[in-house]
Amino acid sequence: MSGASQNTIGAVAAALERAFKLGRDGGNTPKSPAISWEEIPPRAREALEYLGIKSRPIHGLGEEGLVLVPDDINGRTRWRVEGAPESERTYPAVAINPLVKLGLLEAPQGREYALQLSPVGAAVFDDYWARRLKRDPTLPIEGMRPTKGGW
Repeated sequence: MSGASQNTIGAVAAALERAFKLGRDGGNTPKSPAISWEEIPPRAREALEYLGIKSRPIHGLGEEGLVLVPDDINGRTRWRVEGAPESERTYPAVAINPLVKLGLLEAPQGREYALQLSPVGAAVFDDYWARRLKRDPTLPIEGMRPTKGGW
């Protein structure tokens, strides 16, 4: 072994992010959302799906929708839904950072240390949800991601 880190998933996520940014900055005007569901890393997809579902008007939320705030849990920063009980679901940075980098989450007006679904994020979620309702077989199987032990 050369002693180099073997972070294949991280390398793939970084390559997808670079490719997305090159395409976005290339000036093309796509007719579909800026990024497809498959291009989002698995953990980030899980977080985006939860936020997308819970941010729908049917849940009685205001225009701002769900807001994520950082929380220190056992010495690690995790993101939780503002106002939710501590037992509610939280997300690690590995799930949230790709969504921020891809422009799918953004800071609400005047709130530097909080995040919410951006208009681009809402469009990506809506496209995913429409495909899911049609039972699109090309969507990734939910919950399919490698663990530390491999597949």
